[in-house]
Amino acid sequence: MVKTVPGGASTTAREDGFRDQMKAKFPAIQILDERYGMASIAQSLAVSENMLTAHPDLDGMFCSNESGTSGAAQALKARRSKIKLVGFDSSPTLIAQLEARWIDTLVIQDPFRMGETAFEQAVKALRGEKTPKKIALPPRLVDVKNLHDPDIQTQLKPDLQKYLSDVGS
Repeated sequence: MVKTVPGGASTTAREDGFRDQMKAKFPAIQILDERYGMASIAQSLAVSENMLTAHPDLDGMFCSNESGTSGAAQALKARRSKIKLVGFDSSPTLIAQLEARWIDTLVIQDPFRMGETAFEQAVKALRGEKTPKKIALPPRLVDVKNLHDPDIQTQLKPDLQKYLSDVGS
């Protein structure tokens, strides 16, 4: 597992969730190594290369953020390794690596929906309305099979004009 940074709340939760679910649902699979990429592509590349060297029979890697995923994909590509790589977040670079099959699956969020939901809840709170303590906005799994589904494409490439059309009016 290429982790992000020590103490980062959201990425630590992702890493803990990954580890907990692996233990619960796939107890025969061992996590052999966990290292921090320090939210740096270069550092994530280096730790990925070190993990691949230390564990030549590795079957897969999980990265908890964009820079970790990018660095790990570069390490796999340099070695022509076909191990499974599951990454978190999306970017044009990560999508290209997914299409080239250096990344097997991406876990993506919906930042526009997150912002919209936060705004709606803030308005409710300002009006004195009750708001939930937590709101789950589930992530999505994207792979080469569903990458071009219109719903996923809309999430990956939102219509920014829709959000910017009222700016300056």
